[in-house]
Amino acid sequence: MRILNVKFDFNSFYKALDGKGSKLLFLDYDGTLAPFNVEPKLAFPYPGVPEILDEIIKNSSTRVVIISGRAIQDLQPLLGLEGKVEMWGTHGRERQLPDGTYQLADITAEQKRGLGVGIAKVLALDPHVRAEPKPGAVAFHWSGLKTSRVLQIKEQMTAELEQSAQDHQLVVKTFDGGLELIAPDLDKGTAVREVVKEVNPDTTIAYLGDDLTDEDAFRELKYKGLSVLVAGSVRGTRAELWLQPPEELIWFLEKWKE
Repeated sequence: MRILNVKFDFNSFYKALDGKGSKLLFLDYDGTLAPFNVEPKLAFPYPGVPEILDEIIKNSSTRVVIISGRAIQDLQPLLGLEGKVEMWGTHGRERQLPDGTYQLADITAEQKRGLGVGIAKVLALDPHVRAEPKPGAVAFHWSGLKTSRVLQIKEQMTAELEQSAQDHQLVVKTFDGGLELIAPDLDKGTAVREVVKEVNPDTTIAYLGDDLTDEDAFRELKYKGLSVLVAGSVRGTRAELWLQPPEELIWFLEKWKE
């Protein structure tokens, strides 16, 4: 564990966390609650994490919100939670409340065409790249390919997707293990902003994430709560605190639970 922002008032944060006021805990999934897996359907949470989260959910003072780049339908089977939580999928394009209410921000016909064009271009370049279609996006994973092959195709793959993005009002984002072609204007920071609007101003808030896409959430949470980078090694980030999973992640969640 390392403090990355010495100006953040950790004493006040932990004092508020120990209090009886309302709390809001944002959690990314892949790389944060669960280790990466070449087979995404097998990326289950670290042992003990679901049980701790269920205890936190039972405490009505904490609102737990999962914000993931995954589609919600792909995320639900992996969480392993008994309790119901709010989930945002596809970087904020999908929202599902604990009662099952589902919302989806639609995209234009032109953007839908662009996603199809992007898939065709990438698979023509290398059919072994895994394309993961999602609502308003498609993620291209090169995890599982040999490093030498990734180095061969990465530059051309980026160029092809950037052209598709330019032609069809989309954007390209980098994540750990690939690239994503996605409709713009919504991201994890958008999801954080919408949820924070719904809580009391004195709510104790934290966001735990690992990826570059989580930096949008860290930026949105500045001066509003604690941003925590959960990663095997530290990198340039807006986060105030760095935790190494799984031990330090579990320590933090246990502290929150208590």
